[in-house]
Amino acid sequence: MIFKTTDGGTTWSTIYTDDVSFLDFYFTSSLIGTATAYDDESSKCIWRTTDGGLTWKNIFNERNYYMNSVWFIDENTGWTAGYYDDAGLGKQPAILNTTDGGLTWKSVYRRIDIARGGEALNDIRFRNENEGYAISHFAYDVYTTDGGATWNRIHDIDNLGLSPLYGIYKLLAGYSNIYLVGKFGNVAIWK
Repeated sequence: MIFKTTDGGTTWSTIYTDDVSFLDFYFTSSLIGTATAYDDESSKCIWRTTDGGLTWKNIFNERNYYMNSVWFIDENTGWTAGYYDDAGLGKQPAILNTTDGGLTWKSVYRRIDIARGGEALNDIRFRNENEGYAISHFAYDVYTTDGGATWNRIHDIDNLGLSPLYGIYKLLAGYSNIYLVGKFGNVAIWK
């Protein structure tokens, strides 16, 4: 189910979404929103609403893709981060992109790391139209400085004080600054 407020959080209404579990969402207007979610079969991973979240339609269901987060930099350009599950090679970090407001999506990043077995990207944020960052559970963070044309892997364990085995951290919302929060209360700002 989804909880919705139209009065700044004073009251909430409930929207039931049978057999769909939502992970993340982003609204580009009061009516149009995109969400990462899973159905009972776990094959429908990106959903869209055009009525403020009252109803949702599946718009991306390519097999083996599992998307965890969604972020838009304007009403047309958006990104999702998650993984592609290759049974023989494990989880491959994956990023999808849309340039038509979420109607269609294409793969722009998928990397195989046979030595590590791969892992999922948990969250993605852009601080402007060129600079974006996606985080993983442990040590597979990637960033772009060219609007998503290329993605570079980084894991700055010294500056963030994170353990590669237990360094689970999140990106906090912020369009001009991106904050990386790590273990033991460590916070870094990506500048």
